[in-house]
Amino acid sequence: MKAHKVPATYYAAWKIPGKNHSFYVFYKDKLYNEGQSKSYKEVDKITQEHSFFMEENFYYLDIKNVPGLTYKLQNEIEEFLTNGAYSIKCQDTLDEDSAPDYPVIEIRDYSQFMYWRDRMDSWIIKDSDGNNVTVDAFKNDLGTYLFGKVGKIIEENYFANELEPKWNVIKSEIEIQRNSGDDFALVHQDDLLEFFIVQYLRLEGVIEEYIKPTLGIFRDVFSSMGYEDSELDKMKNEGLLAPESYFYGALLDAARGDKKRLQKHMDSIKQNYVIDLLKAEEGISFITSTKPCVVMKMEGTFKAEMIFPVTPQYCIRFIGNKLAGNRSGKFYEIKSSDVKVINRKIISESKNIVMSDSKIISDRI
Repeated sequence: MKAHKVPATYYAAWKIPGKNHSFYVFYKDKLYNEGQSKSYKEVDKITQEHSFFMEENFYYLDIKNVPGLTYKLQNEIEEFLTNGAYSIKCQDTLDEDSAPDYPVIEIRDYSQFMYWRDRMDSWIIKDSDGNNVTVDAFKNDLGTYLFGKVGKIIEENYFANELEPKWNVIKSEIEIQRNSGDDFALVHQDDLLEFFIVQYLRLEGVIEEYIKPTLGIFRDVFSSMGYEDSELDKMKNEGLLAPESYFYGALLDAARGDKKRLQKHMDSIKQNYVIDLLKAEEGISFITSTKPCVVMKMEGTFKAEMIFPVTPQYCIRFIGNKLAGNRSGKFYEIKSSDVKVINRKIISESKNIVMSDSKIISDRI
């Protein structure tokens, strides 16, 4: 299992003064102790020391656990099957007229792979030397191969090469906006919203609020058509009714340039929220976590106020139009007591740890 790429451009804002790639980490049960210095440039070394990056499932992409993505990976699977590493055959037991001498199908391309994959356990697989290969070994090899492909598409091409440079521009623009009066309006607002949605809306939150209800409707439809629970569970295991497939599928689509699903979330925020910039007064700073976006106020099921710290000094606030009186975005300098309320909320939402640029955070909570 490999960790997803931690967005270094985000955590860089919390770096320790005088150090290049480190910030302080605080565990929730030891908030009044001094923080532990950790490097965000060493997250590829998956050890206990770096386990704080792995408390949220969002940082993982294990293709074997997201089988529904195979529907979006035609070229990658085709490439894997045609590289000559395996010979794959399967008896066509659907041809009842040929029983018991069923014809043997050789699986050479994506369409055959998808058509026969529900019978994969009966595949006859050999390597290039003619040695028998177990189905589990084949699945593991395919999973590793696809993981590398998807990881490069999402982590390198999209996160590192597209989103993170945008984030640096956004941070610079925030500083400029801060000095231009009380109004706050980003030229690159869509870039901020895209970064916000992709990187920091927690996976479980997206699933609970947007995906699971829709999949529940699909499951009910299939059930009304006569599908048994065992068949529906099989669909879920294969990715058709698995929420993870839809979530990571949206990331994969975005990485390839199709951002329609992300755009729906971005449009919803623009239609329903005012975006403010909050600055912590001198002598105090914001903290963050692996779940930095927190809900400060609910109105029924609507998240009327959401907070997103972007640096120790600055915080983006998404506030509902009605609550904001339908005004435009503004800049506010907030008091120490208000910063502490936000910091305590961030702590309460984090499963285990929070991060800061300061070795001591007891005076910030």
